[in-house]
Amino acid sequence: RASSLAGTAPALVVNAEFDALNDEVDLYASRLAAEGVPVERHTMAGLHHGSISHWGTAPAASEALFVVAAWLNRAR
Repeated sequence: RASSLAGTAPALVVNAEFDALNDEVDLYASRLAAEGVPVERHTMAGLHHGSISHWGTAPAASEALFVVAAWLNRAR
């Protein structure tokens, strides 16, 4: 575990509403923000862990990919 996350690249943190790892995701995003790292956070409603792989059949999963693509386009 890194002693500091300060100075790391800006982060996009996307998680599913029903994800067993949400506590860890919250801690990670909070720690980044507390150490001055720009963080954009999205929780995708109605999804479970791994749902993004259903992007062609689940509208919310497709929306998650659009969130990632938009963030990457802004980061260029």
